[in-house]
Amino acid sequence: MFLCQDWNKFLVTDQEMALSYEMVGDLKRSWMKKYIACLFSFYGHDSRIEHTLIARQRAGFVHEKVSVSVPRAVIFTDSDPETWNRLLAAVIPAIAAGTGEICVFLIKNQEESCPELLTSLELAGIENIFFNDRAQAGTAAGMISNSADTAIIDLCSRSPVEDIFSKSPANFQKYIRLSFEDKPRALIWTERRMAWNYEIMKWAHPDMEFTVGGPFAHEAPESFAKIGSDVHEALEQPYDLFLGDGDIFRTSRIARGFSGGMEPFWLWPEIGKSFFTVNRVYWKEIA
Repeated sequence: MFLCQDWNKFLVTDQEMALSYEMVGDLKRSWMKKYIACLFSFYGHDSRIEHTLIARQRAGFVHEKVSVSVPRAVIFTDSDPETWNRLLAAVIPAIAAGTGEICVFLIKNQEESCPELLTSLELAGIENIFFNDRAQAGTAAGMISNSADTAIIDLCSRSPVEDIFSKSPANFQKYIRLSFEDKPRALIWTERRMAWNYEIMKWAHPDMEFTVGGPFAHEAPESFAKIGSDVHEALEQPYDLFLGDGDIFRTSRIARGFSGGMEPFWLWPEIGKSFFTVNRVYWKEIA
């Protein structure tokens, strides 16, 4: 590990993990397991850490392409709100790509525990989980900046590490920040009557600003904003998440959408397994 043993004091303990597991409960854990299974199905789990392709070209040369999984991935995220789904959507592609070491830094905004975050990471098989304040996260980032071949994902709303990685990336590091300047917004479109699980939506997207439209918008809880039934007018507004019919989603410019039964899901289209892979290519002219 790139961190010295002194950092072990920041590791989440087995007792904290066990308590979180119990606090989340069977129902919510089942949603997490379903989501993890869908993510692995979507990305595919590649056990190879290196893949070589050799091809002879008609133009008179042979090319050799070597794809290698980065040995390490690091994710920085806020501990509040507990957007476990966004965290898993960053972690699972790294696992699927065959990344050997994955570390998650939870930046504490308060003293309370983070049961959803810890439980989802445990279900995904992540063991290197650190609780830190913002200053400690910056110190860790400084150490990581001297570590070669690392993929870094920054999910923090107010990043303590962006300046370190974005200005002078070195050692073949990859850095991407996935966050929102304001509250993320979701559009739920009730084109036909169905049993949307609004309670699960609020649990899985605790900072989301929800808007419900369509003929059955009146059936949503009072805490959800309602709009009229003109879908084209609704889609003129910017949204980060769509829940509803696929035909409507395809006419929109929203980055991610899900049908009923997938209310707590999330994706980062900005990344995939390729983000956690380094490619090298060699050409040799055929004599």
